[in-house]
Amino acid sequence: TPNFQSPGARKLLVNIAQTLEQDHPDASPDQIATMARQAVTEAAQAVNPNGGQPTEPQGKQPTNWDTFFDE
Repeated sequence: TPNFQSPGARKLLVNIAQTLEQDHPDASPDQIATMARQAVTEAAQAVNPNGGQPTEPQGKQPTNWDTFFDE
């Protein structure tokens, strides 16, 4: 996943992998990597269940851009 290459995601992925390695000393590096990727993916889904897609609030009134910046 290309997103795992971003600095923030990569640091989180490495931290989780190191923790998993301590918790599962008999697991192979490939197994640890798979578990770490899955943990990051599940955490992202829990934090952002809409997958980054904006949701329209119910009953939202249209924005009057002519006066919006006057406030």
